[in-house]
Amino acid sequence: MKVLMYGGAFNPPHRGHMLLLEEAIKAVKPDKTLVVPSDVSPHKRTQYTPFRDRANMCRCFKECGEGVTVSEIEKAKNKKRSYTVKTLRRLENRYPGAELFLVIGSDMLFTFRGWHQWRRILSMCTLVIAARDDESTEKLEEALCSLSKDGAKGMILRTKPIDISSTELRNMVRDGKDCSEYIPQSVSEYISRHRLYTE
Repeated sequence: MKVLMYGGAFNPPHRGHMLLLEEAIKAVKPDKTLVVPSDVSPHKRTQYTPFRDRANMCRCFKECGEGVTVSEIEKAKNKKRSYTVKTLRRLENRYPGAELFLVIGSDMLFTFRGWHQWRRILSMCTLVIAARDDESTEKLEEALCSLSKDGAKGMILRTKPIDISSTELRNMVRDGKDCSEYIPQSVSEYISRHRLYTE
């Protein structure tokens, strides 16, 4: 059994996130795909949007393919940080014997040795890495080769990125700009209905 995990703040989720997941699904052909919004991220000091809102917006990922589920496995208890290694351990217990795949962005690969228990993570899963262009692909291959000496297994996806970030989208919403090119309708409606990112 193959289980594909795609984690992130998703604040908000956008078409760039969805495109990456679609490409990962094509490459891995998983039996189960889990979109995992983080709660208290170790990479970000503050999460300005409540977990519940981000998890609800992540329902848009179900459009990416059959078997896509939004998992709340990282919902924090006592506001403890969401470490990837802990999430993978839970998935190992939940799906005994499954082959685990972890989707990460290219920037995450370059800083991977800074992750909590990164060697343990490499022993638990195969990395699925997004390349932004041919130039970044070469750099990613070098980084993955370096990590392979520590046991990394991985594949690099050659995607056509959508040049937008969640930070830029939050600013666009705040400024009243049209985000329909970047955000699926369900997410746009949720943001409007709950008045997110207005301040």
